[in-house]
Amino acid sequence: MREVSTVLLSMILAFLCTVEANAQDGKKKQTPAATLTTEALSPIISGKELSILSRQENVRILELGQIHSEFINGHIPGAQFVHWVDDITDPQEADRYNILKSGEEELFMRLGISNDTHVVLYDRLDSRIATRMFWMMKIFKHQKVQILDGGFSLWSKTNTPTKKNKQFPRGNYQIKSKDSNLIADLDYVKQRIKDRETSLIDGRPADQFSGKKAGTIFHTGNKHKRRGHIPGAVNILWKDNFNADGTFKSAEQLRALYAKHGVLESKEVITYCNEGLHAAPPWFVLTQIVKRNDVRLYDDSMAEWANTKEPMKTTEKPAK
Repeated sequence: MREVSTVLLSMILAFLCTVEANAQDGKKKQTPAATLTTEALSPIISGKELSILSRQENVRILELGQIHSEFINGHIPGAQFVHWVDDITDPQEADRYNILKSGEEELFMRLGISNDTHVVLYDRLDSRIATRMFWMMKIFKHQKVQILDGGFSLWSKTNTPTKKNKQFPRGNYQIKSKDSNLIADLDYVKQRIKDRETSLIDGRPADQFSGKKAGTIFHTGNKHKRRGHIPGAVNILWKDNFNADGTFKSAEQLRALYAKHGVLESKEVITYCNEGLHAAPPWFVLTQIVKRNDVRLYDDSMAEWANTKEPMKTTEKPAK
């Protein structure tokens, strides 16, 4: 009976989404809404789909941000604010923006999230923090998690934000194990830089990759001691994964982007940037849209590498 109920719920949810989308756009065909089942759950959800999904009791919407006043002045109905430094960064490694090493369960329970909760993530920074949070939740092996395509910027163009805060009952979250295959540390990268079958993707701006400018920590502005990139890395700007409106590019466009740099021919991929933030979009699109299961994110990134004695490469002289 439980399986029948789940299937019926999925069919009803998809039907409601199609009806509402047709009424708004006058189109005969629409993409069905993401359902509460995980078998065919898309990693991305549209604003129209979210308007239907948010009616379900077991859904939590999280806004990842740094300026709480922006959230207070208007946010997606039902959303909760998560500070992208104070809440999801290891306080012992704040300058490296490392993943939480403790307190994850308490954070999720405070937000009313349990292991089977459907979570939708968004931000106001072109999905950079949302993809980072998605990566973190996949390390904790959370199943039902999606990113709002286009983030708050696109959503707010056709929807009205609210200033009301919604309260949720405390969740019951347990992390039984973590997926270490999604993370790369210093030793792991050192082992792979001589491996021609491994691709390293640097998601930073070209002038930081080349060494013309020093890399900096995004939320502190602190500059690294050395300039350049990890030898053998290719530079694919994080923003190249998105369309002009902030939505993710199609699977075909993304495959072409990474194929141009020889990434799809690699046996393994490691993404990095300054502190693991701009490394999140390429990790997300490669694993969730291009559908590769051999991609790791170097969490410490250049915040560690550029401040050690590990090899660095530059292709431009530093700017005066």
